[in-house]
Amino acid sequence: MKLKYLLLILLLLLFSSNLFGQQDFTIEISLDNPNFWNISNSTPLNVKITNQSQEVLNTKDFKFFTLYFSKCSKVETCNISGDKFIAGSGIEQKKLKKDENLEFKVILTDLYWQNGSSSITDFSQPKNIRTVPISNKYFYVDVAIFNGYSETGNSMKIPLHKRYKSNEIIFETKP
Repeated sequence: MKLKYLLLILLLLLFSSNLFGQQDFTIEISLDNPNFWNISNSTPLNVKITNQSQEVLNTKDFKFFTLYFSKCSKVETCNISGDKFIAGSGIEQKKLKKDENLEFKVILTDLYWQNGSSSITDFSQPKNIRTVPISNKYFYVDVAIFNGYSETGNSMKIPLHKRYKSNEIIFETKP
C-alpha cells in the first residue's frame, strides 16, 4: 500500500515539474505581399517571439531557427523529396520576461535554401531562393529547444528537441 502512494507521489512530482518547466511562447510571422514573384532583397519577413511563461525565456536556448517553404500545410505530413525547402537563420540572444517580445526581420533572399530531405548545405553557391518551387507555397518557421535525451539500447544518449511552430503564410503563386 505504501508503495502505491509513493509511486503516486513520484508521478505527480514528475508531471508537475514537466508541466511547469515547459516554455510557453508564441512565434508570429508576417510579410507584406507574400507573392513568389515579388520576393526581393527589400522584402523582409517580420518575426515576433513573445514569452507567455512565468519563467524567463532565453533565446540562446534555441537550438535551431528554421524557415520552411512546403507543399503541404504545417499540420500535414510532407515526406517526399522536394516537398519542403528549408533555410536556417540566427536569432539575437536575449532574455525575455513574461509578455516581453523579441522582434526582428529576416531577408528571405539572403538565405541558403535547400531541399529539406538533404542534410548538406552548399555555402559555396550563391544564395538561392529561386530554387524553391512555386508549388511550395506554405511558409512557416519553427524554433527547436533542447528537451532532454533519449537513451538507445547501447547506452547512447540522443538529444531530443521540442519544436514550436509559427503561424502560416500562404504565398500567392501567380504574378
